[in-house]
Amino acid sequence: MTDEQISQSTGESEPEKIHEFARRLALERDNTGLNLLSDNQRALGLDLANVLASITFGLTKWEYKFLASVSALPSVLCHILPIVQIIGEPGSGKSQLLTALSKLSGQTLISGQSTGASLKNHINLIRWVDPGNKKVEKNCLLLIDNLNEDSFKKDEYLASFLNGYNRETDTTYISAGDGKNVEFKTFCCKVYTTVWELESQELRRRAVTIRTTKTVNLGDALDIHEINWHQFKTAIKLFWENPSNWETQVKYKEELLGLIKKPPRHSREHWTLLLDVLVTGLTIGCWNSLIDCIEDTTRWLDATNIKRLTFLEKTIITALESILGFPQSDWNQLSASATIQVTPRHLKEAIESFVVEGVIERPKLTRVHQILKEVGFVPKKEGRSIVYIYINKNNK
Repeated sequence: MTDEQISQSTGESEPEKIHEFARRLALERDNTGLNLLSDNQRALGLDLANVLASITFGLTKWEYKFLASVSALPSVLCHILPIVQIIGEPGSGKSQLLTALSKLSGQTLISGQSTGASLKNHINLIRWVDPGNKKVEKNCLLLIDNLNEDSFKKDEYLASFLNGYNRETDTTYISAGDGKNVEFKTFCCKVYTTVWELESQELRRRAVTIRTTKTVNLGDALDIHEINWHQFKTAIKLFWENPSNWETQVKYKEELLGLIKKPPRHSREHWTLLLDVLVTGLTIGCWNSLIDCIEDTTRWLDATNIKRLTFLEKTIITALESILGFPQSDWNQLSASATIQVTPRHLKEAIESFVVEGVIERPKLTRVHQILKEVGFVPKKEGRSIVYIYINKNNK
């Protein structure tokens, strides 16, 4: 019997057979591997945080607990959910983290090149049992890989993020062209990876930023395919099938709401943004108590108020140091006795070398000028040319 006859006898085409084979292979792979899940259901949150820490390095304990909470979010019980930005240089493990969130939540990763309209359609698909009538909601999580800096310049894309973090403001309408409007509801937690800093102040107010960094230990992290993800996904599903856990979630939320009316530190807006994720973490066991959660979160918020250089800023400083031949720490002292300057051509060549090596994506000129100004280099015209002169801010 020929292959064609076999296909006809089974009622399956060749593409259908290979598709089913690939599907079973993927399921089998996720159901084998290392079992990192403990037998204690109350420790589910810590198990989730630990498995995320096993595949990457460099985040704080609070950040791993926060992402563990995001992976298990019962969004049906939530009202305000932050935009989670995982930002870092290429090769720092951010896509590894996002893939792990996908494995844990069962939600598909989508490309950062997706349009605003397709984003709304995707949320519609993953949020509702029946997307047609939008009657019964299910837990969902939007995961976007490699978002570029121009995405939020599209109004339709931006609106899905600005309005969709709050259940009360998530409804938007698009004209169907026949005098009728099509309704979209875009509420859900949105997590995306990027190498770009978030420029919109409105988005920053709604965002939690997790920064990944390249570390010498990254090569020691477990490969994502070494872990039995199916057990974790099943544990999360079973956890939220228990009504007593719904009650626990509501109880923690009421207690935390009472405390953040007069928060210990930081604004009420900060705590409101984090509220539903934190109570999820408390419910699944990321923190032992409400006090532990508040103290841990306060320390993290304290740390985020300390200005840290972005990766692009670090890269441009490195480029300047390589051109000048001495480190940034010597610029002030040397500028007292000599002029420190770089030409646009040399700077462009140095930055381009990092782009070619895949260290950074090509930055916009306006952003480069902004960073140069922040580190003390100002443009000066010399004849027909422009050079960047270092100005010691302490001597102004």
